[in-house]
Amino acid sequence: MGDRLGSVRDVAFSPDGKWLAAVGEDRIVRVWDARTGAPRWLLKGHEGPVWSLAFSRDGRRLASAGEGGFGKEIRGEIRVWDMATGKSLQTLLRHPGPVTVMAFSPDGQLLVSAGARDSSLVPGRITVWNLTSDKPAFSLRGHESSIQSIAFSPDGKRLASAGSPANGVSEIKVWELASHGLAMSLEGHPGTVCGFAFSPDGKTLACGALDATVRLWDLPSGNPGRVLKGHKQAVNALAFSPDGRRLASASLDWTVKVWTLATEQAPVTLKGHTGVVTRVAFSPDGQHLLSGSRDGSVRLWGLNPTPEATQLKGHRQKVICLAFAGEGRLVSGCGRLFNDKGTPLPGQVKVWDAAAGRELLSLEGHSASITVLAASRDGKRFASGSADHTVRIWDAASGKALRTFRGHDRPVTALAFHPDGKLLASAHDDGPVKLWDADTGREIRVLKGQDLPVLVLAFSPDGKRLASAAWSGVRVWDVATGKAIAFAPKGESSIHSVAFSADGKWLAGGSVRERDQRPGGPGYVHVWNITTGEEAFALWAHDGRVAVVAFSPDGRRLASAGVDGTVKLWDLAVGVEVFRFDGLPKGIGSLAFSPDGRYLACSTGDAVRLWDSGVWGK
Repeated sequence: MGDRLGSVRDVAFSPDGKWLAAVGEDRIVRVWDARTGAPRWLLKGHEGPVWSLAFSRDGRRLASAGEGGFGKEIRGEIRVWDMATGKSLQTLLRHPGPVTVMAFSPDGQLLVSAGARDSSLVPGRITVWNLTSDKPAFSLRGHESSIQSIAFSPDGKRLASAGSPANGVSEIKVWELASHGLAMSLEGHPGTVCGFAFSPDGKTLACGALDATVRLWDLPSGNPGRVLKGHKQAVNALAFSPDGRRLASASLDWTVKVWTLATEQAPVTLKGHTGVVTRVAFSPDGQHLLSGSRDGSVRLWGLNPTPEATQLKGHRQKVICLAFAGEGRLVSGCGRLFNDKGTPLPGQVKVWDAAAGRELLSLEGHSASITVLAASRDGKRFASGSADHTVRIWDAASGKALRTFRGHDRPVTALAFHPDGKLLASAHDDGPVKLWDADTGREIRVLKGQDLPVLVLAFSPDGKRLASAAWSGVRVWDVATGKAIAFAPKGESSIHSVAFSADGKWLAGGSVRERDQRPGGPGYVHVWNITTGEEAFALWAHDGRVAVVAFSPDGRRLASAGVDGTVKLWDLAVGVEVFRFDGLPKGIGSLAFSPDGRYLACSTGDAVRLWDSGVWGK
């Protein structure tokens, strides 16, 4: 789903969970495999703009509708596609005026279409098609204005429609399809209804409006119910979860909100689109939400509740950094500490048993706070950098200090072990990158060229490249020659984190763009092709700076942590968010996967939080 569609006009999730569909300005309907994100079909043939998509309940057919020129008239054009072959099954051409909304009946036998009034200015009407024929079966008339939204009740016996407002009040009608007649009118909805949806049990009708509210109506009484407030601009699309417990709303304010209807708690807000969100759809299992936007993107969001994390406590103050040393050991270091006289206390490093959640070792040796940690690939050693300007290497099993490197004249800000464990890279906050012999402590090479503080270092899996992240961007160094290339142009982004994928093909970075340094400005996750240097995608991931990124060992997922107190998991095959951990303390300092991918750890406040992969799936 990395295609850019121009302005996304509609998205749809097939009820069987197999397919995702979207259409944009180019009139091409795109279909992806929902499980893998792989493109399936490019459906071409529409003569004019396409405004609406709808899957049949069995997922075997997809309808796309818009407008086409037929003689001097602009009339509706509906195409029905076979999802098994990608071929057009039929074309319906007799709808009066452009089709902007459309829906299949639950049994798949009927298709209803509606939209703007045609050129003769006849009142808005709903056309009902029996799909055994290419001709309309009947029409429903009664609206005095163009129709904005339509939706079938779950049992297929009723159809709801909303017209443009007259005198500031929208006309909402509920129709009995068997009699072709009006069942009821819902009176008193203020302003324009931009979108609505039936609950799965058919007892509630949700209406999204131009006034930024969502109103719930009780059926069959027709009485107004709860009003949901939270969006800042119009709500133009709605979808109930399959169990009816949650309602998703899409808005002109660029956000999606997910409401839990049984409670009064604030909705979950999904941010990431950089344009009006036009459509939302739940997956059949209710675990994911699909959204489409005028920014040209389609996003798939994970909706699992944030699981409880194991908390590892024992540090005296804020945990600044962490690293996994082998399969079961987690190393953490804490920030600056002072005694009652204001004198800095020695830095503290702790080694934990990740599976048992217990402390194994507590180590001291640095005369100031621990600023950064790095572990060798074999897990036998780890290095710590400190505000005391030194680097120490430790034995991970015994906690014995093996050696101390002295060569920096400022606090050490970044460390990385070479994959073979023979080299150690380090940097401080106002100087070059240094390469050391990890066994002897001898300085081998100094890499110059990054003119602002280096914040993170990372070796490629084959050890041939070293990436450094700084406020001036990302540089990738050839370890053998010391030559460097720039990835992020100076002035574009302030890069605060960097990581290589396990296969070495991709480099990820977390940033906040220079023009967005304000609190709450969008933080981005970037992924570059390491061979070409081209940016594969940039995702608006967090509100504020992206503090750290980390690849899963299998390379399928990328984790990002923001100063907004969230950790997110991204599926790299399609570039979409698949899981999130909300409600964490702001100021996450470090993030790491265990080498076997079983655990994800992050430092928050004075504790380390640890999640088992069972909560998100490996």
